[in-house]
Amino acid sequence: MIYIDPGHGGIDPGAIGPAGTREAVINMLITRRLQAILTARGVDCTLTHTGQGARPGSDPNTDLNARTAIIRNQRPEICISNHCNAAADRAARGIEIFYYPNHV
Repeated sequence: MIYIDPGHGGIDPGAIGPAGTREAVINMLITRRLQAILTARGVDCTLTHTGQGARPGSDPNTDLNARTAIIRNQRPEICISNHCNAAADRAARGIEIFYYPNHV
């Protein structure tokens, strides 16, 4: 099983772009696409949250410790947490993905 954590959500939008785009929205789009690709290949994927709110296991939980506890209790083979952070340097580009196999 793979756990995917779309960074931010709920009351924590993460970084906000010049046009008002919220990092949480982009992270969820990336997560949904990754989930679709993996599921199509027969991989069991679970998301740490799926949208608005603050209920661990289904909605964003702004307490990272609570989301970490959920993942630890489930003991997935892999956990991926994706983020699209802001940077003061306008030339900075790319995304950030945290990947911890068997070290949750």
